[in-house]
Amino acid sequence: MIFIRGGTTTGAHDALMAKQRADTDQRRATQDAQFEATRRDPLSARMHSMKLGGQDHPKVVLAIKHPKDQLFLDWIECEVIQYGPEELILNMACPQCHAKNPGHEPDFKLHQSNRKWWLDPNPPKWMRDVGSDRIWLNPKDQTTVVVAGSVTTEDWIRCPGLGCTWVFKIDDSVVYSK
Repeated sequence: MIFIRGGTTTGAHDALMAKQRADTDQRRATQDAQFEATRRDPLSARMHSMKLGGQDHPKVVLAIKHPKDQLFLDWIECEVIQYGPEELILNMACPQCHAKNPGHEPDFKLHQSNRKWWLDPNPPKWMRDVGSDRIWLNPKDQTTVVVAGSVTTEDWIRCPGLGCTWVFKIDDSVVYSK
């Protein structure tokens, strides 16, 4: 909101605008320097983004277990994204959202700093039980996935999809639902 006194803006507004312009100029200068470093040496200077998806990220396969029968109902292929030197992000999709609206379900991200989860470099026990070490064969379309390890969460997690009621917990790459 701009307050006008006698047809001009207030000093507080002018100071705020000057501060925002200076901040914007500083951010643009930083980004210009990053682009220049990338242009000079494209192999050693790389810009990272939060691009979700792609073949560059390691994969994890989660088995969805039926609450009563203890049988595996489905599998979720997830990506593990390195975010900074210390944090990982698990990018996954909700099976309930996928069933309701196939092809338009949003992926969601689980940051280690927000929701506690761990990546064990060993393959999950359910894969070792069937004699597989690192390569998982998708029973639906016969594609293969090289598994980076197994995931375990600390707490129950709710799908962030609008109107979705899926609440889950992951233990050794097995998904348990409430």
